[in-house]
Amino acid sequence: YAAGANPEISTGGAAGVTWKADPKFTVNLSYSLAHDQIQGGLVVARVSNRTDRTQTATLDVRYAALSWLTIRPYFDWSKATSSFTLGNYSQTVVGIDVMARLRW
Repeated sequence: YAAGANPEISTGGAAGVTWKADPKFTVNLSYSLAHDQIQGGLVVARVSNRTDRTQTATLDVRYAALSWLTIRPYFDWSKATSSFTLGNYSQTVVGIDVMARLRW
């Protein structure tokens, strides 16, 4: 049983590319786009026939500095636009992963 379940149609696509410059250095870039249509009204708000569009982009660089140390700076970006005002958002995440492996 799903309360307020409405028909939903989703379409979209994604693309990505990976470049391996050498065994220690890799760059990944990806992008996706999704378009969702929800038919009917929503239980939580007075919105009918909601339409959402979501975009996501990711970039990360992986560097194997040593056999036991990997450094990975990354960038993630997402944006959603919706006919439902509370469904709009934009998000950016930037960070660095540092992984050290110890072997006994």
